[in-house]
Amino acid sequence: MVEPKFSYLNQEHHTVVPPGRPPEAVELFNCDFGPAWDANFDNWPDRWSREQSVDFPHYLKIGIVDDPSPKNSAAAEPSQAPQRALRVELNGGAAAVHTPPIEVHAMYTYVVEAYVRTEGLKHDEACLALTFLDANNKPLETIRSEPIRRTTDWTKVRIGPVASTSQQVESALVTLHLGPTDKVDLKGFAWFKDIWLGRLPRMTLTADHRSHLYFDNETPQITCSASGFAEQHTKVIFELLDVRGDVAARGDVGLVAKQDTRSSTTPWRAGAGRGAQADTTGTGEAEITPSKSAEPPSDDQRPHSAAPIFAGTAVWEPRLPKPGFYRVRVEMPGKTGVANRREISLALARRLPAPVGGEFGWSLPTGEETLTLTQLAEVMGHSGCNWCKFPLWDESHPADREEQLVWFAERLGLRRIELVGLLSQPPEALQKQLFGAESQQAAGIFSMPTQMWYPSLEPIMTRLSLKVRWWQLGLDRDQSFVGYPELGKKIEQLKKQFTRYGQRVNLGMGWSWLKELPAEKPTWDFLTLSADPPLTWEEQITYLRATKDRGYLRWVVLDPLPRDHYSLETRTADLAMRMIAAKMEGADGVFVPQAFSDSAGILNQDGTVGELFIPWRTAAHVLAGAKPLGSLQLPSNCRTQVFQRGEEIVMAIWSDQPTSVSLFLGEDARQIDLWGRETRLPMDKGVQTLQVGPTPIFVTQISAALMRTQMSVQFEHTKLASLFGQPQYNGVTFKSYFPQSIRGQVRIVTPGTWKVAPKDIDFKTAPGETMYQQFEVALPQDATTGRQLLRLDFDLTADSRYQFSIYRQLEVGLSDVYGEAFTRLNENGELEVEQRITNETDEVLSFKCYLYPPDRKRLMMHVEDHGRGVDVKTFRLYDGEKLLNQTLFLRAVEINGPRILNYTVVAQP
Repeated sequence: MVEPKFSYLNQEHHTVVPPGRPPEAVELFNCDFGPAWDANFDNWPDRWSREQSVDFPHYLKIGIVDDPSPKNSAAAEPSQAPQRALRVELNGGAAAVHTPPIEVHAMYTYVVEAYVRTEGLKHDEACLALTFLDANNKPLETIRSEPIRRTTDWTKVRIGPVASTSQQVESALVTLHLGPTDKVDLKGFAWFKDIWLGRLPRMTLTADHRSHLYFDNETPQITCSASGFAEQHTKVIFELLDVRGDVAARGDVGLVAKQDTRSSTTPWRAGAGRGAQADTTGTGEAEITPSKSAEPPSDDQRPHSAAPIFAGTAVWEPRLPKPGFYRVRVEMPGKTGVANRREISLALARRLPAPVGGEFGWSLPTGEETLTLTQLAEVMGHSGCNWCKFPLWDESHPADREEQLVWFAERLGLRRIELVGLLSQPPEALQKQLFGAESQQAAGIFSMPTQMWYPSLEPIMTRLSLKVRWWQLGLDRDQSFVGYPELGKKIEQLKKQFTRYGQRVNLGMGWSWLKELPAEKPTWDFLTLSADPPLTWEEQITYLRATKDRGYLRWVVLDPLPRDHYSLETRTADLAMRMIAAKMEGADGVFVPQAFSDSAGILNQDGTVGELFIPWRTAAHVLAGAKPLGSLQLPSNCRTQVFQRGEEIVMAIWSDQPTSVSLFLGEDARQIDLWGRETRLPMDKGVQTLQVGPTPIFVTQISAALMRTQMSVQFEHTKLASLFGQPQYNGVTFKSYFPQSIRGQVRIVTPGTWKVAPKDIDFKTAPGETMYQQFEVALPQDATTGRQLLRLDFDLTADSRYQFSIYRQLEVGLSDVYGEAFTRLNENGELEVEQRITNETDEVLSFKCYLYPPDRKRLMMHVEDHGRGVDVKTFRLYDGEKLLNQTLFLRAVEINGPRILNYTVVAQP
């Protein structure tokens, strides 16, 4: 039989089923397992069938029973007949029970609903399936609902609205399925009830650009094609939604309709025939063979005055207001609600030149998917990518495939994109010869004798050797070479084989971040590094720092977060942060392992732009080829990373919590968010203000001289002793990156009542010269120890006047002995202040410790003979609620020693 297409996803991606049935749906099938469905009282639904094979054993008990829910218990009203349900009792294996074939047409879309209840399931899952059949009752495609394992009561399950992708569809089956996952349950139950199938008018949306990507002032043309609706003068409602889901534009457009001469579908009714039986030949696949009584209703069974059915189109041309990601939602109003609804995605971007020498790329392990190579090259040319991993060892394509790939490599080259050949899918005949079954593990393939695998690869290597210089053994997550004995020797042999024609070949393979990198001298040129689960951006930084200077390139696999589990804001922020982190630590390549994916890709499975396309493109264009310079310290817990590309300076900035930050980066500085929206930084009284949050933003067109000079500002000493009232000496230094001499003044602004002399430091510096000026600082008795943030206000004249502030940290006190405090309210209403003094030296120390609560007497404790470790003491204050949100001052004075620790804590419950 023909293998059906299979998918778990319905076309609206519903995970929570809305209450009620679609109000405009026409019911075609409804089985409540009542008496009308069991005319012979055998507890089996008439005209239904079940699969029987090794995987679907006949001994599983399946039958109609009373609804097990409490409302059908003995306490129910005597006049109420109990609802009925179909119960499946597990005993190993799986169960699949089919409705009779239901007549359907390609002109409609369909919704399936049922209620499911389970008990005792640990591994097995229950779900619905809708299978479309052709005129010969061969399966065309199958769509499954979300699986259910554990329920506390009846759970509504839905498929759709979905439509067949084939015009050959004639009928459909609804299947109730219960089966194992990785393990099998030997005990457990599943109940199904109220099986319903309805039809709606079918709607499809198309855009005039195949990729749904538009540039600058282009206006998309959206075409809605509808069929199966009953009113000739039907309108559809178009809405343009921005990335936040807000309506940016709206339009009502009438469908240009004509009558559809295809027949309408007659609903199934209980008692209309015996239906179909499943083929039980043991294949595990049910081939539906309808009996004569399952044929479509005769003319006298059809309505005598069937209403005409119409099909038509409507076109809408919305103006996309600014760059970003959009959705077009179209609804067909009905008499009682919405008859159907569809959405497609669009993206508007600025035209940008292809980046040069960038590190970012896509892996396309299954090739061009639903796009042509021409369309794929066009999309990639606007993606910000400089790399493309593509399968080149594949005989499932036409005979002229090699010529197509040569053209594809040339076209990518014109767009400054390097093609990397994936050697992951040998010809099927070779797979069977090598393994007797399919295998894609690179180490297994290339460990076989060369004469077995190279003849099929040689024509490709020969034809593409001048176009493709990079080759990867296996897919990105193929880690079969981890632990391979004499790996260097093996890779050297392969490189010699691949360079028989004198062309240089760069060869690499996949590796796990969590496995030790090979210690032998590398003969490979790169490793593609991945982890399962994927690394966070902080973990990525740690691993990249630990693997520098290994003698080969490190290509990082970057998996976007899945759409079904994270918000779009979280996904975009995470994607950008991991791209930034890779650049910060010098990754040589950054690859999305599956660019085509509805859940975690850059493009949708159908080749249209996904939600992450614009954020990826924006970050890739901004960061491609840039070198990390370091960070610019800012207040408000903002974090920055500065990059340089030629004479261009770019800064990424973000913060865990939303905040605003004031700074000055040059009069021409511009802000770009991840959606590609660029604005000039607003200036107010010589200061630029940025609104910063967890999602990174980029600042471009920064004055390079100004930024480099700001980043060079340092204190001579980053630590001050905790000596209060006594002068200490420090210095401030910076290097001028301006092309002309500069002069001006810097003021040091300190916390509290610190005394600094001179407070204002004059300077005059030649181009490239380093300025140094000493100053004196004295700490007051109440100066807080620990890290303190100082502000340096510059008034600088070069080609023009620049006034800006920068921030630097000084550590007060020796960092090997420090204090912390934490607060909480206890059950008696007292505020407990927990003091922790950490000693990281080998000295034994003693302190007098004081707590100064506002408007109350101070409290004192002793810490005696405190060696290495943490000493914990607790102060208790009555009426603790009155102190909440107030600042408490703590002071620890070393007995017979110079140390004084001052620190504060804000009282919290």
